[in-house]
Amino acid sequence: QMASVSTLSRIQFGDAAAAIMPFAQAENIHLRLFALRALAEGGESVDRAFLLSCLRNEDYVVRQEASETLWTIDGQDVTDALRTMAKEDFNQAVRDAASQALLRRELAGRNSAEKTDILRRALDNTERLTALWILRTALEEGGIEGRRLVQTVAARDDLLGERSRAYLVLADSRTR
Repeated sequence: QMASVSTLSRIQFGDAAAAIMPFAQAENIHLRLFALRALAEGGESVDRAFLLSCLRNEDYVVRQEASETLWTIDGQDVTDALRTMAKEDFNQAVRDAASQALLRRELAGRNSAEKTDILRRALDNTERLTALWILRTALEEGGIEGRRLVQTVAARDDLLGERSRAYLVLADSRTR
C-alpha cells in the first residue's frame, strides 16, 4: 500500500489525491504518514496537528517521517518544532530529516542563486547526511551556481570532497 501511495504521488496521477485520501486515516501510522506526505507534497491540506503530535512518538521512524512531511506545512509553530527536532532529537536520522525540512522550507520559492547561497551557508554547520543532501540539492536545484558549489567541495580531501566528485560524475553521465 505504501508503494502504491508513493507511486501515485510520484507519477502525478490526475486523481492521485482522491485515491490516496482514504489512506490518510489508516490505522497503520507509517501508511498514514506516507499518505499525508504524498497529499502535502501534492498541495493538499493535511492534518497538521497529527503530524506535530508524531514528533513526540517514541518510534524514531515516525518522528523522521513526520519531519519529512512537515516542510510543506506553513506556520511558525511548525518551524519551531522542526528546529527543536534538528537540535535535540537523540536520533541522527530524525535530526537530519528535520534539518532538511527546515532547508526545504527556506529554499521554497527561491531562484537558483538564492538556493545555492542558502545551501552554501548551511553546508559547514550540519551533520554528514544533511551535508550530502545539500550537495545533491545544489546540483539538482542550484543551476550553475549549485554546480560550482559542488565543484568547490569536490576539491576537498575528505568524505564530502569524495562524494562531490561522485555526484558530479553521476550528473555528467545523466546529461549525455
